[in-house]
Amino acid sequence: MQLFQDLSRRIRSSCHVALARYAEISFAQEGEDRVAMRLLNCPSRGMFVDVGAHHPFRFSNTYAFYLRGWRGLNIDATPGAMRKFRRWRPGDTNLECGIGNAPGEFEFYQFAEPALNTFDPALAQTYREAGHAQVGKTSIRCRTLVDVLAEHLAGRVIDSLTGDVEGRDMEVLLSNNRLLHDRRLEREALAY
Repeated sequence: MQLFQDLSRRIRSSCHVALARYAEISFAQEGEDRVAMRLLNCPSRGMFVDVGAHHPFRFSNTYAFYLRGWRGLNIDATPGAMRKFRRWRPGDTNLECGIGNAPGEFEFYQFAEPALNTFDPALAQTYREAGHAQVGKTSIRCRTLVDVLAEHLAGRVIDSLTGDVEGRDMEVLLSNNRLLHDRRLEREALAY
């Protein structure tokens, strides 16, 4: 029996060493960072934009890139979220605002699990019905992605754009369309 226990302990120890040496650690919720690294053939330097960044490393699609030397722009609407980013990701630009297809102030629903925070009232209702505790609702300033990128990354090549904004993903993508944005500005100017 003792021989079996010693052998079992050695095998477990060898497996842990092998895992530590060959395992690829993911910080993303479903391993998206590892998939993106493979698809991009992950160079040692690059530029990312993370909309709905949530946390510097928990459920982060970009932290593994940051550890490899990439730098980028983290954006999240949750009040106070950027304090942790400034501490853990000082090489990045970190913005606390919402992103949407029009600038303005919008209601932001906050939950005990911050990964569920959303601007989408229907999705917030679904979360409440599923038993998730809503801890607040506040008005948050939103900007278009095209404006944020023009201000912070003008002339820079963006190697990776990730977005996880709980129900508003298409709106975020559309807010980066310069043509639609310019036409909206033209319509607003003509309305005056």
